[in-house]
Amino acid sequence: MYPLLTVGPIMDTYSACIVSDHIPRFVRIVHVELPQSPPSLVPLDEENGEGCSILAESSENLNLSDSNLDGLLPRTKENATVTVKNDGTKRYCRKCRVEKPDRAHHCSACQECVLKMDHHCPWINNCVGFRNQKFFYLFILYGALYCTFVCLTTLPPLFHLLSLEDGIFLLSIHWVFLILAGGLFSICLIGFTGFHTSMILNNVTTIETYQKHNYKIEGESAAQKYVNLFDLGKRRNFMQVMGPKWQLWFIPVFNSIGDGISYPLNSYAYSTLTSDTNESIA
Repeated sequence: MYPLLTVGPIMDTYSACIVSDHIPRFVRIVHVELPQSPPSLVPLDEENGEGCSILAESSENLNLSDSNLDGLLPRTKENATVTVKNDGTKRYCRKCRVEKPDRAHHCSACQECVLKMDHHCPWINNCVGFRNQKFFYLFILYGALYCTFVCLTTLPPLFHLLSLEDGIFLLSIHWVFLILAGGLFSICLIGFTGFHTSMILNNVTTIETYQKHNYKIEGESAAQKYVNLFDLGKRRNFMQVMGPKWQLWFIPVFNSIGDGISYPLNSYAYSTLTSDTNESIA
């Protein structure tokens, strides 16, 4: 009945298989197939283990982004909202039987209303929302860094190997898989990370990029519907998701600002929207 509930675990298993297969191939190439390469071409800092630390951060964030129970909407919470439906009425979820606060949406896969819902991600088999948006962002960020690290550290020795006489015959399937998988995932994750970085800086979600807000100001439907009242500026938008302390921005610790139910508004945009609404009424 709900195919995403089946697809999610399959995607989780597939991701685990990719990672578990990727590490042995990388280690095999670095420590087994490259012992005769020039020292400057050995693609791993063996003392610091840079690749392993990046992968560990990515795996930790995957585990945390897979947990979103606290981000589900309390079924008895009532709050004042500024966003309404197209007809100007309150946003009410008939399935959960609760009034939805600003930026909350019902997920048909999770069968719950999710606070500040961004999207349902089959890779983590969960919704990305208020409680795990930071962890999801760090997951794709560190994933992009790891895949880029793999590509940058395996391409130079690969070129060196191909420059040798009959070097192409020395290539193994590990090389081919590592380059193709690392390159493909790095391109996808870099673009995906850039997209989510832009959304965080502009304080919008994936749903909100396709579904514009309808506002109700002082009991009247706003004249302008394409204004983002939640945009507080790049710095404050970033801190709202990543936390007020810069030391914890890139560490998988939940310190996002707010409760996920009510959000501070851009005072200038709000006053502009209010004046335009009053003029349209007059």
